[in-house]
Amino acid sequence: MKNMKNMKKMKKSVLVLALVTVLAIGAIGSYAAQVPTTTPASTPGAASVGPDGRSFVDGKLNKRYTLKLVRPTQFNEAIFADKQGFFDAVGIDVEYIGALPQGVSLAQAVQTGIVDVFGSGHTTNIALARQAGVKLKIVNAGTLDSPDFTQTHMTWFVREDSDIRTEADIKGKTLALGSLGGCEELWTTVFLRQNGLTREDIEIVVINRPIAIEQALRQGQVDVAILHGPNNRIAYEAGGLRILKKSYDIAAGAGDGTLSAVGVRAFTEDFIAEHPAVVRAYLAAENRAQAWANANYEQALADAAEFLEVDHKLIAGYPYTASRWVEGEKIAFWVKTAEDNKFTGFETPGAVRAEDLYTNDYNPFFLGELSE
Repeated sequence: MKNMKNMKKMKKSVLVLALVTVLAIGAIGSYAAQVPTTTPASTPGAASVGPDGRSFVDGKLNKRYTLKLVRPTQFNEAIFADKQGFFDAVGIDVEYIGALPQGVSLAQAVQTGIVDVFGSGHTTNIALARQAGVKLKIVNAGTLDSPDFTQTHMTWFVREDSDIRTEADIKGKTLALGSLGGCEELWTTVFLRQNGLTREDIEIVVINRPIAIEQALRQGQVDVAILHGPNNRIAYEAGGLRILKKSYDIAAGAGDGTLSAVGVRAFTEDFIAEHPAVVRAYLAAENRAQAWANANYEQALADAAEFLEVDHKLIAGYPYTASRWVEGEKIAFWVKTAEDNKFTGFETPGAVRAEDLYTNDYNPFFLGELSE
């Protein structure tokens, strides 16, 4: 392993690949969020016509809508909603958008209409975006983490020849991750604190492509690298790397290992107001796709492998939450964890309530419009 002086020299070459987004924001949080049990009076009825002229009646839109999504790069229910016909059944067509423009975050892409859905991210991303003026609202939850490596959310890797033998050895090292504000940064912050360390004890480098993260680690440009599935499994099977830590174990130390991977899906408040029936249809399709993936996991892996053009033997997936709506306590767990670990933007507990980050007002399962 290169010493720290050489690491500083190599840093510039890594940073050429990096996309760093820092949001200057206020703090948020409340652990008291609960799933609402009644439908707010302001919620439009099933047959109500939105400003776009669409309604959601008998489980589908009266007029089809083309929804713009970032093309998934990992196991994601949008793949199954598309391939298994759940989107089509509710009147949604899908347009996939490839790589976002350089310097544009997913939240910014949703705000500007490059895509319609914030389809890959977490509670902290939404909270930070809202504080930065991007009024996203969570409408659905995603996957859970697992102790099984083939279903693990994230993996912290070092090289086999690394002098990092214990978790505390990360002090003074350089760590590569894909983005700030979300799961990688949060659970790294928790990981450090669990080992008596702080953010100031390591150097974080942001590299916005998984393959570039892996290459930086293998070439000795960074000491530790975080990879999501399926990239974590692909990298491990290629050899030469050791697992330092898994996200499940870090979150277990914070109270619940499964919740490290609770992703969220969101729209802007403006989109929801303009296209309420489309949001209803989207949630109908997405939640059916999640339930289908849980019940047909091997087929879901096959669908994901084909879509992602990955060897089926190397694909990694995740279980989904059992509920078909947002569970407030899961949102609150992320807020509480961020507060407890003084995550950037969460330094003052209670500044924003967790329940303000999400809504079930447009979920046809929560509202009783659909049952399966």
